Amino acid sequence: MHFKITTDYSIRVLIYLKQTDAPLSAAKDIAEHIKISYHYFNKVAVSLKHAGLIESVQGPGGGYRLAPHVPDLSLYDIIELLEGGISISRCLKKNGHCSMYGNDHENCKIYEYFEYIQSNFIQSLKSKTIQEFC
Repeated sequence: MHFKITTDYSIRVLIYLKQTDAPLSAAKDIAEHIKISYHYFNKVAVSLKHAGLIESVQGPGGGYRLAPHVPDLSLYDIIELLEGGISISRCLKKNGHCSMYGNDHENCKIYEYFEYIQSNFIQSLKSKTIQEFC
């Protein structure tokens, strides 16, 4: 399991926007700072706007800024908005199915261990906010 590269870049954009003193940041400046192409940044920006994590201002002097609630969001909150949740195994997904036990997870030791790992991973992500990386 790994996060999409767009999620990685999205987190970097959010951190950059939190750290900058400017009220608005130009797409070109953000792209340069996080070392991606301007065109790829635009794809990332669409995802972030759709998730309600950034706001854009059009026109001369326009740019991007964080949505007001973002510094308080945990990494998990952001990943969940962008990726739709975290599941380290197919059987841990909502309505996940095990080829050996079906939906009877009580008899599966692997399920128990994966659930433990996933829970700790999620708790770790929930313990860090964008603010803490600035």
